[in-house]
Amino acid sequence: MVCLLPKGEILIKEIIVLSRLEAELLCYGLGSTPKNKWVLISICSPKEEMIKDGYVKSQLKKWGCADCLSLTFDDITKENYERIKVKFSNTKTFSGIKMFSKKDAQLIIDFIKKHKDGDEETTLIVHCTAGVSRSGATGWFACKYLELDKNNFLQQNKNLYPNKYILEMLESMAGMIPTGKEEYENNFKVIDF
Repeated sequence: MVCLLPKGEILIKEIIVLSRLEAELLCYGLGSTPKNKWVLISICSPKEEMIKDGYVKSQLKKWGCADCLSLTFDDITKENYERIKVKFSNTKTFSGIKMFSKKDAQLIIDFIKKHKDGDEETTLIVHCTAGVSRSGATGWFACKYLELDKNNFLQQNKNLYPNKYILEMLESMAGMIPTGKEEYENNFKVIDF
């Protein structure tokens, strides 16, 4: 099943994937903010949530952020979660892990729908800790969901390695054809840290 968006002009024209540091710079007016309206999806690990109080939201608004969705979940796949669960189930390490959930996926989809059309051109900024995996999956999903130019997205957002579990859940919940293995391997290269 393919999710077709209602015909009309999509006003999210650009998707930018950032690291947490780059996103934090936006809060202080030190980052390069878009000239047009922009909205933010902030993804952090549960222990390091960036946008947890009104001060940060007010700072973002001061520098032009029109709306923000703040989510907390770990950068982990279902397979890794199961391995960790077996190995560390009786420890504090395991109890602190939060998987990406259907609720998280629906919040992302609803946020994108809310801002996809409106009265002015909008830039969607997505960040996670490194700006590679969780935000890479969210950004790639948004690009496909909004039917934006994939080549432009990839040119602007180099070095992505989207979390496959997050991407698959977003695409599934949106009723989209999943990113196939070949498409994934052609667009995203393994990054050595």
